[in-house]
Amino acid sequence: MSIAEQFNHRFSDRGGRYEAGYTDDPNGILARAREIMQQVIADLPITTTTQIYADLVASAKVSAVASSADGNAYIGMHIGTVLVLYDLFLRMMATDRVLPEIGNVAVENHEQIFGGKLYATYFDLPQYLEGSWPSPVSEHRKEAAATLTLMAVENGVYHEFGHIALGHLTKQINGTVLSYVEEEGGVTRLPPMIAQMLEWQADCWAVRETVKAITYNRGVRPSPSMRQSPKDQLFYRLFSLYCFLSVVAQTTLLPEDFESVWHPTPGMRQLYLIKPLYEAIEEFLSDEDTDEIKQVCMQVFPNAENAVATVTTTAVRTEHLEHLSQSAVYDHINRLEEIARSAISNGDTDTSALDEA
Repeated sequence: MSIAEQFNHRFSDRGGRYEAGYTDDPNGILARAREIMQQVIADLPITTTTQIYADLVASAKVSAVASSADGNAYIGMHIGTVLVLYDLFLRMMATDRVLPEIGNVAVENHEQIFGGKLYATYFDLPQYLEGSWPSPVSEHRKEAAATLTLMAVENGVYHEFGHIALGHLTKQINGTVLSYVEEEGGVTRLPPMIAQMLEWQADCWAVRETVKAITYNRGVRPSPSMRQSPKDQLFYRLFSLYCFLSVVAQTTLLPEDFESVWHPTPGMRQLYLIKPLYEAIEEFLSDEDTDEIKQVCMQVFPNAENAVATVTTTAVRTEHLEHLSQSAVYDHINRLEEIARSAISNGDTDTSALDEA
């Protein structure tokens, strides 16, 4: 079997590999997302002999997944993720209240496309596609919506690749199961605290790759009407990242969806990302004004949160931790890592200490 056929077999329970014609592809966004996913993998400096294949999964659910089998690794992005993100960014670009520096914002009339909600369908893609898609009047803003969608997809690939590169798909770590393990009945349901730590590690990997992509001119480039400087590129990429996290949070709230307890809230993930983000800026953008770039980073998340709230009727699921200083959050993360390392070194499979922490 070809690697694409193996991918289709691997994710058959999720819908298999997306084929053109399965559903409508508004403005070709799915074809562009597939191209970006595969280009991201091709551009990564992968030193392992493992063959890695990234592609779209024919599922309306908002999700992305990494898997490994027979010496290969696979990254799947559900088409529902791409379509919901595209819907969100089109709505944003159709109002003069979001990223007004892009295109001719004066021609937009947001009242024409508001009144709906951010769709969060799980199982009925045709229902999701009923009716017309929101569309900015300005062609520049329409293309910016596509660019932000592809930036979000790119970050999703970095995140899932992080799970692969960091060993999160291995069955055991020194005899202790502290990773996602694929078994006959599905993926092992780890204690939420361990799972959230793995997600945080993959987030950190992704944010470093995001900064490196700017330095090495890789991945999605801002469309011509968007600002092009390194600090603006980082702003757009982080903006799309936060919107991605918000979409995931809003669409994984069903009680039976155990993935919802694996992922920290957008607000928590934002706090986790600050330290590795600053470290990556110092390492890979040292020729720029790093202090100015850091100030821009601090503006991204509240702006993105307001933008999501502007164009959706669903409340953004964000956890505010104003009672905790950033240093306290870092101390807590370090404590969790210390407990995990101790368990690994002692061959201890008891996770009660992590759960308590």
